[in-house]
Amino acid sequence: MCHATGFGTQQGFRTIDETPELAGVNCQDCHRFNVDEHQRSSFKAPKPGRNLCTNCHTPVTDPAFEFEARSVGVRCPSD
Repeated sequence: MCHATGFGTQQGFRTIDETPELAGVNCQDCHRFNVDEHQRSSFKAPKPGRNLCTNCHTPVTDPAFEFEARSVGVRCPSD
């Protein structure tokens, strides 16, 4: 399952049948953002950096992760 909340952790996603509420990732799973800042009309979401992605995509959880290839399609849904 790509982008499942807490994948590979004790409290995280296991299977769609066991933990359907953890299927998928929302913005706050990665950004832990300040809602007020994001609600400003002038807010522009920055492109995610390698450090943000590699908090979860580690050699253990995602050994084939290649930031340059995988980050191309990452965007804020409000863009």
